[in-house]
Amino acid sequence: MRVNPAIAIDDAIVERGYEQRQQAAVLGCDQPEVSALANPRLAGFCVGRLTELLAALDRDVAVGIRQAQRQGSFRARDLHAA
Repeated sequence: MRVNPAIAIDDAIVERGYEQRQQAAVLGCDQPEVSALANPRLAGFCVGRLTELLAALDRDVAVGIRQAQRQGSFRARDLHAA
């Protein structure tokens, strides 16, 4: 669940053409944190933190919850690719 937001963050960084130091200043974090996102080493990031970073990059985040089609089933849908 953390990979897609991390990819969206990295895409936004590349899109802006910033170096990691510049992007860290925009995001309010340090350069190693930006590097971790770009590589992606996500162990230190929760979904909430990734959502905050996406908001700092002017990205909307949508989380959907619905009744499962089958009892006990789990399905994650990638809205980024849609």
